[in-house]
Formats: sequence, C-alpha cells, structure tokens
Amino acid sequence: FVLVGLPTFGILITLLITQNLWYITGVFFFLSIITGLVVYIVVSKNVKSDKQDKDMDSYGKKLSFITGITQVSDYLDHLLVAYYLGYTKLAIFAIANIIPKQLKSVGKIISNLYLPKFAVVDLNKSRRKIRNNLIIITLLSLIISLVGFFILPYLIKILFTTAYEDSIFFSQILFLGAFVTIPN
Repeated sequence: FVLVGLPTFGILITLLITQNLWYITGVFFFLSIITGLVVYIVVSKNVKSDKQDKDMDSYGKKLSFITGITQVSDYLDHLLVAYYLGYTKLAIFAIANIIPKQLKSVGKIISNLYLPKFAVVDLNKSRRKIRNNLIIITLLSLIISLVGFFILPYLIKILFTTAYEDSIFFSQILFLGAFVTIPN
C-alpha cells in the first residue's frame, strides 16, 4: 500500500534537485516499474493456485500490454506538447483535457460494472440486450456531450479562471470526441 505513493514521492524529490522534465519523467517511470515489480513479486508469492490456464495467461499478458500502452499514451502526449510547444500550451492542453477525460473514465467504470452481467447470459440474449441498450447509451452519451459542449465555457471560466480561456475550444472538441468513446 505504501508503495503506491513511491512514484509521487520520487517526483517531489526530483523536483527539489532539478526542473528537467526528462529526469522527472524518467524517475516517475522507473519508480512505477519498481513498484509494479514489487507488487507482482509479493502477490505471486502469496497467491497460489493449483490450476494453470494457458489461455488465461495469454489473455492476461495481452490485456496488461494493452493497458500499459494506454497508460503510456495518456502521458506521452503531455510530454510531447511540453517539449515542442512549451509549458503554457501544456497547461492549456491539460485544462482542455481534464473534463472530457473524466467523462470517459465514468463511461469506462459504468461499462466495467455493466458488461460482466452479460457474460453469464446466453450469447444470443446478450447480443440482443447489448444492441438494445447500446442505442439508449449512445443517445444518453450524445445528450451529455451536447450539454457539456455548451456549459464547458462557463465551467472552465469558473473552475480555472479566465487565464485558460484558450482551452475552451479544445475542451469542447475533446468533449464531443468523448461521445464516441463512452459506449465503448
């Protein structure tokens, strides 16, 4: 449990030593890898199973790889924007990304709670139910995206002051893009 805060603690210590973005990022990734390895070793020693499913192992490795790629891509864009456009543009990009990213995470949480219910049902029933519910979810997503599109300018001004007005347009575009990803 204490290990979870290790990367953040490492970033704080690195910030006291240097302001170089590459060093800070390197320390974060290094400590994240160390944390993951320690957790893996502890869990693998304490959780034993007599059953070994080769298909499940392969699936787990593929899923872990996909999750890792997603995590890297979530932060790589921030590094690239900071490096090529500067920290002011990074702040605009980060503010523009905050609310749409939260909307996507809510959609992901809902789908993680909702989709396992279909795993225990007959495949044909599941397809029908998903198809019917997908229409409702898509319409709800569209409504949320449109409402969000129009209230984002006010939200950003209230939450982040007028200094970040440049992020409003980008945030609206990203928010409409969230509509496409919510049903996934």
